Amino acid sequence: MQALGESATELVHLGQAVIAARGTVDYFVDHVFNFPTMTEAYRVAAFDCLRQLGVRGFESECRRTRCT
Repeated sequence: MQALGESATELVHLGQAVIAARGTVDYFVDHVFNFPTMTEAYRVAAFDCLRQLGVRGFESECRRTRCT
C-alpha cells in the first residue's frame, strides 16, 4: 500500500490494520469513521465497491453518508 500527501499517514494505518486482520470490504461499511477525515474515504470506496458488484441493501446507508 502506498499513499502520498498531507493525509497519507491517516490513511495508511487503517488500511494496514484491516489487511493484517484479513478484513473485507464489509469492515469499512459496518464501522463508524470520524467525519470529516481522510479515513472516511475507505467507507466511501467500500460502498462504491459494493455498488459496482451489484450488491443490494446498502443504498440508504450510502446516501446517508453522501457517497453516491
